Amino acid sequence: MILSMSGQAMLFLTTVVIGLGAGLFYDLFRILRLYIKHRAIVIHAEDLIYWLAVAAVTFYIFLNRHYGEIRGFCFVGVGLGMVIYFTVLSGFFLRAACRLINLLLKIINRVIRILTAPLRAFYRLMRKPLRYLKEVIKKVLQNIGNYVKIKMLSFRRDMRIILKKV
Repeated sequence: MILSMSGQAMLFLTTVVIGLGAGLFYDLFRILRLYIKHRAIVIHAEDLIYWLAVAAVTFYIFLNRHYGEIRGFCFVGVGLGMVIYFTVLSGFFLRAACRLINLLLKIINRVIRILTAPLRAFYRLMRKPLRYLKEVIKKVLQNIGNYVKIKMLSFRRDMRIILKKV
């Protein structure tokens, strides 16, 4: 199918937007890697998934909007969109996303500290008595163990006497 100049311009703008989206999607992977450490094999697998997803989305858009026609300037448009994203928008997006994630982590940490404050206060309050109680329980269990040993010895002695009589 032959596209008019306006159709070709729309196709080119579509490919530039696809490039911008691909750059944004890759930055999401970069942010994930900043906060969750990955092994090299996992990073390679993520990159493979990234490129397969970008290729699939690009093909889907070309198939639905332009009947699957791919022209040379389509690749230029995707590349240009990615270059524009990484030179102009990526730094801003990464800084903003990292600040937002750090803020959320601080809020979550603060909420957890508030929710666990009664437990921490109870622990601080009961730490010394619990240490003393631990020592007392340890001594009681040792005494119970000694008592059981004594009773077992007397039980065996009594059983020997009973068995001798029989």
